[in-house]
Amino acid sequence: MNEGEFALSFWQIARASMFSALVNVVYALMALLLVLATLRFVDRFVVTSVDFLDEIRKGNVAAAIFAGLTVIAIALIISFALR
Repeated sequence: MNEGEFALSFWQIARASMFSALVNVVYALMALLLVLATLRFVDRFVVTSVDFLDEIRKGNVAAAIFAGLTVIAIALIISFALR
């Protein structure tokens, strides 16, 4: 195998790796937007009696734990859906 063949295969591998990284970044951004939208939906329509962002700003640890667990649950659902 000469030097030109190695360079061509190296660039093919590099291009495929960059494409894979770009796809992963797009999936991560989509998942982040979906998590934030779902958290906002839960805050507005499911638990209407509590404003989670306001409670977290006040230092309410229970509201922060609930919001964090909601984010973790949504992330698990998204990760299983993408497999």
